[in-house]
Amino acid sequence: MPMKNRKDFVASLARGIEIIRAFTSEQAEDQSTARARAGSADALTLSQVAERAGVARAVARRFLLTLADLGYVASDGKYFRLTARVLDLGYAYLSSMPFSNVATEFLQEVAEQTRESCSASVLDGPDIVYVARVAAQRILSISLS
Repeated sequence: MPMKNRKDFVASLARGIEIIRAFTSEQAEDQSTARARAGSADALTLSQVAERAGVARAVARRFLLTLADLGYVASDGKYFRLTARVLDLGYAYLSSMPFSNVATEFLQEVAEQTRESCSASVLDGPDIVYVARVAAQRILSISLS
């Protein structure tokens, strides 16, 4: 729980993170409704972002436009969506974890023996965060990287 009354707490950073988190599937409304309206389940209007982040529309607009200038958000004028650049934020965490490098060696061995893709994850509160993945060696494989 953030300690908002501390002198060194940066409220604007916390609001910016809430703006990004507004796009998470936990926050999302019925996916079929969003997909039909926006052409993509991950697209949100300014009002939706403001409501989910718990900020005024003007505040959400400033943060979204800043995130767009930085390349983390794209907009078609009405709908906003996160870009792949937000993965850089997660990569900073993953690359700082020695566990990820060690786990990858073991995952490669298991993947070779089982001919299946393998993943390692850690718990972050109630969330599962995948920190390493090794794809199976197949003629055709699907990967996020």
